[in-house]
Amino acid sequence: MPDQNKQHWSTVLLIMLLAADLAFILIGFGYDLGYYENDNLSFHTDRGYAEFFQYTKFLWIGIALLILTVLKRQMIYGVGSALFFYLMLDDSLEIHEHGAGMIVKALGKYHGSTPFLGLRNQDLGEMLVSGAVGGLVLVLGFLAYRYGNKMSRRVGIHLLIGMLALAFAGVFIDMLAIMVEEYSFWLDQLMVVLEDGGEMVVVSAITWYCHSLLSQEWPRARIRAMVDSDTAE
Repeated sequence: MPDQNKQHWSTVLLIMLLAADLAFILIGFGYDLGYYENDNLSFHTDRGYAEFFQYTKFLWIGIALLILTVLKRQMIYGVGSALFFYLMLDDSLEIHEHGAGMIVKALGKYHGSTPFLGLRNQDLGEMLVSGAVGGLVLVLGFLAYRYGNKMSRRVGIHLLIGMLALAFAGVFIDMLAIMVEEYSFWLDQLMVVLEDGGEMVVVSAITWYCHSLLSQEWPRARIRAMVDSDTAE
């Protein structure tokens, strides 16, 4: 019976997260089509409703992994925690946008402003900043993986898959949307839904996964673990 209850609450958590994502996706799409006037309903509004939901999930993941860092004493959890805290700050404070602006301003006298594949210098600068952060995380993640135990290595692979999916939605599809926005309104809207909606769904899945892991240490969380902790050593 206890295992069935844990399974029930795990399923409820995932369904609630995905249901909220779907609601924000539909509302954001309706705003882009002109059905609503409140800017906070838009995907593109900084600190809008959808973005605050994302901030909450990033914070939730970061805290869960930070707790696991202390409890399990494995570097992989600390790297993941730092990454998701950064993502929360990046989304809320626009770190990579400001960093890209500084790069464009510093190198502007050496490069022209002609777009490359429809991408502005600002877009290329944002890719550079995100790539630099991603490279640092990969190096630290590799070290954590190399010196981690069996359990932490498995978790590291799962988190890496989640981050690749998030990068695909947030970077690749975002750049693709910029390149096609001038050609078709509906294609542009599709790219926006795939980008923002994809990011939300991926982060929800990672949130559910991390709190599933945390429930191994705190059974009262009533969220069933996806990875057997008996294999930790």
